[in-house]
Amino acid sequence: MVRHYKGKVKGVILDWAGTVVDCGVYSPAVAFMEVFKQEGVPVTTEEAREPMGSHKRVHIYKMTQMESVRRRWFEKFGRYPDKEDVERMYNNFVPFQLGCILDYSQMITGAVETVNMLRNQMGLKIGSTTGFTTPMLDMLKKAAADQGYVPDVYVAADEVPQARPYPYMVWMNAIKLDVNPIEAIVKVDDTADGVWEGTSAGCWSVGLAKTRHPGPLNYKSTMTYADDQSVTENGQTTSTHAPNTSHSRVSRRQTEGFQANEVHTPQKLRNQNDIINLSPALGFSVNIMGAFMLLWPPVCVATFWLACDSYQCSLGSVGNEILDNISKRTLIQFIRRSAPSVTSNAVILYVCWMSLQAVLYLLLPGRVRRGTATPGGNVLSYKCNGISAWIASHLLFGVLVKIGVIDATVISDHWGGLMVIANVFGFCLTLFVYVKAYSFPSHPEDRCFSGSSFYDFFMGIEHNPRIGPFDFKLFFNGRPGIVAWTLINLSFTAKQYANFGFVSNSMILLNLLHAMYVVDFFLNESWYLRTIDIAHDHFGFYLAWGDNVWLPFMYTLQSVYLSRHPISLSWWALTGTLLIGLSGYFIFRSVNHQKDYFRTAMKTTGKCVIWGKPAKYILAPYSTTDADKKYSYLLASGWWGLSRHFNYVGDLLNALSYCLLCGFGHVLPYFYIIFMLILLIHRSFRDDVRCRQKYGVCWSRYCQMVPYRIVPYVF
Repeated sequence: MVRHYKGKVKGVILDWAGTVVDCGVYSPAVAFMEVFKQEGVPVTTEEAREPMGSHKRVHIYKMTQMESVRRRWFEKFGRYPDKEDVERMYNNFVPFQLGCILDYSQMITGAVETVNMLRNQMGLKIGSTTGFTTPMLDMLKKAAADQGYVPDVYVAADEVPQARPYPYMVWMNAIKLDVNPIEAIVKVDDTADGVWEGTSAGCWSVGLAKTRHPGPLNYKSTMTYADDQSVTENGQTTSTHAPNTSHSRVSRRQTEGFQANEVHTPQKLRNQNDIINLSPALGFSVNIMGAFMLLWPPVCVATFWLACDSYQCSLGSVGNEILDNISKRTLIQFIRRSAPSVTSNAVILYVCWMSLQAVLYLLLPGRVRRGTATPGGNVLSYKCNGISAWIASHLLFGVLVKIGVIDATVISDHWGGLMVIANVFGFCLTLFVYVKAYSFPSHPEDRCFSGSSFYDFFMGIEHNPRIGPFDFKLFFNGRPGIVAWTLINLSFTAKQYANFGFVSNSMILLNLLHAMYVVDFFLNESWYLRTIDIAHDHFGFYLAWGDNVWLPFMYTLQSVYLSRHPISLSWWALTGTLLIGLSGYFIFRSVNHQKDYFRTAMKTTGKCVIWGKPAKYILAPYSTTDADKKYSYLLASGWWGLSRHFNYVGDLLNALSYCLLCGFGHVLPYFYIIFMLILLIHRSFRDDVRCRQKYGVCWSRYCQMVPYRIVPYVF
């Protein structure tokens, strides 16, 4: 007898990945791709995602039945995959999934609040099902609980005879929740099998389109398939399906709506074919400025090198010499006479270094982290293995020095030649990514054209140029230059010892302070994915040349200077400088940690206490270009109540400590803090413009609450 229930909804059963956690369902997709890659048969993201929602063993089996996968498997092994292959890959999949599941355990925005509303305001019981196995779910449960999500019932795929699309997990939820009849339950899922599971069990089924994986069930297809359209409290577009009261499966005709070919990308900010044109008629002045910005940095680097190499680090002396040659019209001859020689050893050293860093970047293991949404709405993944690359590089350098293959002064001995090679490489790299942006862009929707070729060349067109797994921005921003930073210091330390027979205490402390900064950078590499260089800047000369030339040759001026002018500080001067450096590091790290703590607390509990008081903040709404309305919390308490960029105070104190170690004999080593001051002030203005455009009147209110940009009561 068919029963028709007309009472209230009593329970909601929620899927996990793509429904309440892991927006985009990256965790299993990454694991499936890695498993097939280990077999020598790489699969695409689309192939890895297509069977999503099934038990993971079944998922792998379904992938092996795909025609494209079977063809590649046959080409590799001369046979088609069988049950033993499926079982082996599943056994390999489990530890890999367990190893990365916590990397993708962030609750989807609004999910916790929605569940709390369903439970507390509507009195509903909350169940859950998943394609994960019990050990995987156990890890996910703890991470979700820490973020405020604790359903009443958990059922994993290995607890029932058959997982999705069979109804057993839903029925087990109903038993544990003590909810009857089955029609009083709503099943919420982001996969076709998950929706099928609910209708097979006899529930109402709600299919989420916006936070699911970009597979066949997308926003457009659910619009055509749904019997009804609704939006949940957390803003996720849904399609609703009436329960099948006869408890039979959904017919094939009903599920055809899931097979649309269009892929929906979460938070897409603009159409793939759109090109941002910042100003179509910037004019002659911008071209002149762009050309100037391409010329003066290399000239500046060369001038500082020349001052250190031939004029005892005296900028005044080299400046007078240049002016004298200009007046005599012998500048060209002076440049030819003073230019560094480029030896074959310098070329080999540079090529080996860049090759080593590329190999370490690609091959060393590391946690895969997701960055912020790009201007085109793409959320990219990054492998963060910088600390491993840094350790491996320094160990290799030490071993090569120990066995006599290279001398510890090898970098300082070829410093001038390396500068020339790095400049050539920086310009070539910039030209390559400039051409690539037109010819074969990685993400066309992320490109930005200004209307000025010089400006585009300088600031970049592509946001994240990539070739396969090689991300240009992450690699060059955080590998060759920063890894080399501490090695350059060590080489010039060896040079000081070779020149004077001792290593000064200022040089030792400089090495320690720089190493502290560099190691912190790599230990918090995933945090830097949210900084302006990665999250906002496009990749052009500014980053391509800057990371390869400006960073290694200008940020190490203090060690270059001390190798020629050893400074032995008194114990009180050394202690004072150390305290300044440690204070800068503490402020920098504490300020940024406070912001992360605040964000996490607001997302999980909606409350936050900072310095013993409830945090003050502004909830600032903003809209993406596809009209999605979102919110940001603008913190106005703690460090962030003192100034809008108090973390820059830490940066400046760090820079000051480096420079003070060089005494007061020359201005050259103090260029670093002068440059950092200009850079950070400029960034504060850039950030103000960007936030004012994004948040409007809320940003004006925030600036009234926190009136100072960097230094309280000063600026």
